[in-house]
Amino acid sequence: MTNLPPKKSRSTAVLTTFIGLEQEARKAQNHQELAFLIVNKTHQLLPYTQAFFWRYSDTGKVVVEAVSGVAKYERNAPHLQWVRSLVKAQAADREAAGVLRVIEDVALPVDADKAQEKLAAEQVLWAPMPGPDGKLRGGLLIFRPEPFKQHEMVLLERLMGAYGHAWAALERNTAKSSGLLKLSRSGKVKALIAAGIIGAMFIPVHISVLAPAEVVATDPVIVSAPSAGVVKSIHVKPNQAVKKGDLLFSLDDADVRSKYEVARKEAALAQADYHRATQKAFGDMDSRAQLKLLDARVKQKQLEVNYLGDLLNRIEVRADQDGVAVFNDVNDWIGKPVDVGQKVMVLADPQHAELEALMRVGDTISVKNGNPVKLFLNTDPTRPLPASVYRVSYDATEGPDGSLGFIVKSTFDKDVALPRIGLKGTAKIYGDKVTLFYYLMRRPLASLRQNLGL
Repeated sequence: MTNLPPKKSRSTAVLTTFIGLEQEARKAQNHQELAFLIVNKTHQLLPYTQAFFWRYSDTGKVVVEAVSGVAKYERNAPHLQWVRSLVKAQAADREAAGVLRVIEDVALPVDADKAQEKLAAEQVLWAPMPGPDGKLRGGLLIFRPEPFKQHEMVLLERLMGAYGHAWAALERNTAKSSGLLKLSRSGKVKALIAAGIIGAMFIPVHISVLAPAEVVATDPVIVSAPSAGVVKSIHVKPNQAVKKGDLLFSLDDADVRSKYEVARKEAALAQADYHRATQKAFGDMDSRAQLKLLDARVKQKQLEVNYLGDLLNRIEVRADQDGVAVFNDVNDWIGKPVDVGQKVMVLADPQHAELEALMRVGDTISVKNGNPVKLFLNTDPTRPLPASVYRVSYDATEGPDGSLGFIVKSTFDKDVALPRIGLKGTAKIYGDKVTLFYYLMRRPLASLRQNLGL
């Protein structure tokens, strides 16, 4: 024999379930959440096989909102159409529809399927959901094989009242949102919004443009190749500090040294021919006549020796002053042929750095000396460095990417810690104040003017 729990214990459990369902209903955030709770969790208080939650739409039509045990369902399924017609028949009389009762003699359609026949064979309970004003909002249609008990129906009636209060509260929230939406759609509000937008178009703002930028040295010393040749070795690293007289790079001396040795031998040979002719000149008129020619040849060869010797001395290039050797990469230069005067690197003073930006021709704005600039370094884009424009190039220059632009030079503010020379980033260059309309429409208007000739 099964031991049933005491009656007092069962009553406490039922009351606890009732209070829990009521609290969950009041916490529902929207109608969909509340409908799901009503059709599924009511089973904790009143066991059933199937339940359908229905409601009245804004136009007064009956809508089956949720089905127990199903997250998504086909609204046009035959058994749902039958349930909808059953609800319509019961809800036709608003007075009778507000009374919780068992439906007797459920009629089936002629072409009823097995699902409809199974539901029709069970007990059917009509549970209306009135609001706080007594107006019917919807209800539950519950099916189960066992007859419904009186105490179950009493509890369900009270629970449906709590559901109705929660549903009405959500309707009020929805009405407030709808009221705000209607207000936003009214003509006066639209006119005020339009006036506000038009007025905002005349707000003065600083026009600005973004440009690629780099930290460069102020008045750097250019270190170039002293003669044509091939770079043999680079003796410093990029951005390395050097002292005056330090060896920077050297050219390959094999060709120059071989020419120097040949020139020395030719000079020695010319000198020997001159001495021989000098000795013969006392008795030989022909030798005396060749002395001037041989002397000129000696001087020519000696000049070649001196020239090549000077080139050998300039094979090694040293620093003319203290500074930082600025260039890209050692491997870019080793083995590379260079011409006389070709720049290899620059010597820069790290305490004298400035900002150089390329303002592209298509983005050009009016920039004057003293206009503010902000540099956003690639290494630290969250902390802009302030600077001020002191020069804008007159002619457009081709940038590294092949685009034309104007060079904008700027000095960093005095309280700014100077960044390392060679760092790159994006500069925001500010121009004069213009209206917000011009700021937003400058590019489109320029495009129209270029394409349509306006």
